[in-house]
Amino acid sequence: MFGPDLLGGNGRLRRSIEPGVAVEVDAGVLHVTNRGEGGDRNAYTGRLGVLLHSQDGHAAIGAGVGGGVSPTAGGWGSVDIHGVVSGANRYVRPLLGGSLGYSAPFGSQTFEVSANDSSPVTLGLPRNSIGEIHVGLELGPPDAMLVLGAALMHFWLLEDSRVNLGSAPAPTGEGFAAVGAGLRFAIP
Repeated sequence: MFGPDLLGGNGRLRRSIEPGVAVEVDAGVLHVTNRGEGGDRNAYTGRLGVLLHSQDGHAAIGAGVGGGVSPTAGGWGSVDIHGVVSGANRYVRPLLGGSLGYSAPFGSQTFEVSANDSSPVTLGLPRNSIGEIHVGLELGPPDAMLVLGAALMHFWLLEDSRVNLGSAPAPTGEGFAAVGAGLRFAIP
């Protein structure tokens, strides 16, 4: 309601460095779709992580550090931990996973967004944490598959993102649901 509406895309490269250990590099872009005054409406993200696989390859835990930069909104850093378990069938594998993360801005840059026909609201990137539960389905052999998924996410705002409110309300949290699809394939 008071935050930006976003479109985004992300890519991930994962490489095994030894049996049971992989490194991940993510890069993404977010685009703000709200009406607003000038400025660059994009944010660019990155993340570096490590993933530890079980011996049978059907469970993993991982952690990562990352962040992003937006000429309009400023920069931020983040950390995360996550885990996943999957089925063992070669062509159809259900997935269940979860993650926890924390994000904080660098500095106190502000920006304005408008939702629908409302007047502009001045925002700053807040400190926040997030918890997610993921369910999904991998379809296809392990080296080339379609991944379908859904997630329930909860953001806990540790400070209000709206600025110049006078007596600001206490920070809150908000829940979201998301669905998605992607392709995963091995590069020899």
